Amino acid sequence: MMKKFLMLLTLTLISFIGSSQITLSKDTAFADTTRGKGIFYKPKRKQSPFVSEFGLASTNLWRGVDVGKQTGIFLDAEYEPCRWTTFGVKSYVVANQYRPGIGNQIVTSAKINVYNVSFGVQDVYFQNQVLESDTDYFVFDKTKTNHFLEATFNYKGDVDSRLDLFSSMVFYQNASYNRGGIYFQFTYHPTYNTELFMGYVTGQSQVNFQDKAGFTNIGLTIKRYIEFSSKFTAKARLTVSVNPNYKTIIRPDGISGRPVNTTLVMLF
Repeated sequence: MMKKFLMLLTLTLISFIGSSQITLSKDTAFADTTRGKGIFYKPKRKQSPFVSEFGLASTNLWRGVDVGKQTGIFLDAEYEPCRWTTFGVKSYVVANQYRPGIGNQIVTSAKINVYNVSFGVQDVYFQNQVLESDTDYFVFDKTKTNHFLEATFNYKGDVDSRLDLFSSMVFYQNASYNRGGIYFQFTYHPTYNTELFMGYVTGQSQVNFQDKAGFTNIGLTIKRYIEFSSKFTAKARLTVSVNPNYKTIIRPDGISGRPVNTTLVMLF
């Protein structure tokens, strides 16, 4: 039943986007999926050290879980001062910040790139209470913190492999949580504008909102440019994700336990 529902939902959403006036990205023909290949990579032309995307999202999908269940503002930015170093920040801020439960999220990262492999540290922060002040972002005390520090590994495929691999393991978090499992995510790019992904966690993990090992997200992302007029164009990113492990999702306030999630991100 769930497979039939997913198929119907996917076809409906794809048809909806396809009915809009859409112009494909200029980078359509199996383009390179990497950024910051590292010290052995020499780009054909000089690239800006700053890359950013800003827009609105229907909800925040975090590794197969709907975090916050609210529309929010989305920001994803990177600064690459040299080929072997990348700093990044991702942020999701919900429309109603005073609603109880998890909503706001900030992810900051620092990576060292060697060719198309990166090793780094990532800080994942969740605002998981009524937002009376912003000060708890600066709390790193193990008895109170809402931060998760992860060691990360990232392989970004090129035009030939088209396969990305990401893994992370928490090494610092609130003392009330167990150490947690390792998270793996595989992403395959059939085209530059299409992604097939699959995520798996090896055990209980609070940062992934999972109580047991299993696949947490299997799905599809489609990226397109949508022309509203000759002078106004937006980039749309539609994701449909299935969580086979939905029955064991850890569910504090604001976390969805649905087996199927979708999100639409509009970047302007």
